Amino acid sequence: MKQWTFGIITSGSAFVSQMIDSIESQGIPSDCYEVIVVGGPPISRKNTKHIPFDESQKTNWITKKKMIVCEQAKFENVVLTHDYLI
Repeated sequence: MKQWTFGIITSGSAFVSQMIDSIESQGIPSDCYEVIVVGGPPISRKNTKHIPFDESQKTNWITKKKMIVCEQAKFENVVLTHDYLI
């Protein structure tokens, strides 16, 4: 089975938890995926790592957040998504 890193780019959307719920509902074995959330408030979920992001550097610096996900990804298959897609 392929292994996946799901990177969620946010600045604090209420949809992040729903997105993680959606990923978890796929039934992917826990050793085959991780979720990396860059930005927004801290979040504590199974297989999820939150990386704080200082929005004062540049507001909505999406490209930088995507690079952080790719640098931190444990797996070679990476899904990058914004915080408003479920």
